Amino acid sequence: FFIQLLFFASPILYSINNLNIKLKLLLFFNPLTFIIENMRRCVLEGRGVVIWQFIFVTILVFLFYKIAYSIFIKTEKNFADII
Repeated sequence: FFIQLLFFASPILYSINNLNIKLKLLLFFNPLTFIIENMRRCVLEGRGVVIWQFIFVTILVFLFYKIAYSIFIKTEKNFADII
């Protein structure tokens, strides 16, 4: 449910520039917001990528990868028993 909520909260059809600061802060909890806004900025507006957002998303993705990989390694032994 939470992942579906993040997909619907992603600013694909609208720009966050017109939203108030409370909604912007709420949308920035969604990692897709940074990616979508930077793509819109590069493709539609012809400007460059915001470097701090790119670094933030890169670190966030790396942390999620490490956590998911460690959980996978710990639970991999029991996969054949469950399936």
